[in-house]
Amino acid sequence: MLIVSDDLQLRMRKIEDATRVFELVDKNRAHLRPWLLWVDATTSPLHSKKYIEECLVDFEKKTKVDFGIWYKGELVGSVGVFDIDATHRNAEIGYWLDQDCTGRGIMTQCVKRLIDYAFQELDLHRIRIRCASGNIQSGQVAERLGFTLEGVTRDSHWMYDKFMDDKIYGLLRSEWKS
Repeated sequence: MLIVSDDLQLRMRKIEDATRVFELVDKNRAHLRPWLLWVDATTSPLHSKKYIEECLVDFEKKTKVDFGIWYKGELVGSVGVFDIDATHRNAEIGYWLDQDCTGRGIMTQCVKRLIDYAFQELDLHRIRIRCASGNIQSGQVAERLGFTLEGVTRDSHWMYDKFMDDKIYGLLRSEWKS
């Protein structure tokens, strides 16, 4: 578990969290769907259980570390380091949050703590954040934490009925001021 503040912790999810994860995704479908393709495929707690199992396997393989965000004892989102490349010492950070918890700085605090973890515990040299160009809140998290906008990949992924651009942000260990 990673402590962010008195009210905020990051904890790897357990199999028994699957129903709660599903309920949170289900509650936030309209909020998450424009940015996350997997939302439509999450139709039951079994899908969440399978995802948690995959995360635990990936953690053992040292390719992913995925945390649930607990705020005042309630699961409110997810933040993780994935596509960990031990050779080149880089990875990507991804995140999502319950719509009811946005606008409070929760995600910025969580990503900040995760960056500390990634540079100190995972010994990464570089972290990237990739988000759809239209996902303003996600980009603002990266910008608040000192990431550099390195570019835009045009029409980089298909979301439902159209191609979308992605913004690519990067942060080097030497640039990080925790």
